[in-house]
Amino acid sequence: MSNTQCLVVVDYQKDFVDGVLGCGQPALDIESFIEKKIQEHLDARHTVFFTLDTHTEPVYSDSVESSSYTLHCRKYTEGWLPYGVIKNYMTYPGVEAIEKATYGCAELASRIAASPIRDLEIVGVYTDVCVFHNTVLIYNTVPDENIRVFASGCASPDAAMHSQSLCMMRTFVTVVE
Repeated sequence: MSNTQCLVVVDYQKDFVDGVLGCGQPALDIESFIEKKIQEHLDARHTVFFTLDTHTEPVYSDSVESSSYTLHCRKYTEGWLPYGVIKNYMTYPGVEAIEKATYGCAELASRIAASPIRDLEIVGVYTDVCVFHNTVLIYNTVPDENIRVFASGCASPDAAMHSQSLCMMRTFVTVVE
């Protein structure tokens, strides 16, 4: 695998696409774009990271997040799995899945910082929650790297929040329309 470039696919999981916290049509509309980006990176032998929002019943009910969102992405349930054709890539060489219990994935940022990766592309859902938090976390960990968020590869159920989040991210990373 080429160690200088990677793709980060943030939480493109069933519960966030058409499940309990589903984005609906906006998330469905980006599936082919995400698949194309995954294939491009795998063909070029780049690492593809998947973040998997992962919760368990007793821990989640005690979390701050539980006051805002119903239990979702319960480990090993259908809702926890990547959505649609994207789940087929989970076993490909060069794909690394990282579970996370919070909006941002500190382990992902740490792995990128410890690697020779210098060029990152980010896609996923929700633009205004987990995509935003992971982009901020990665940027704060490796601020000198080339980080690009693809607007066409991100979705939120709230179009205004999607646009506002992309606008905010433009202040510290490149947002590709």
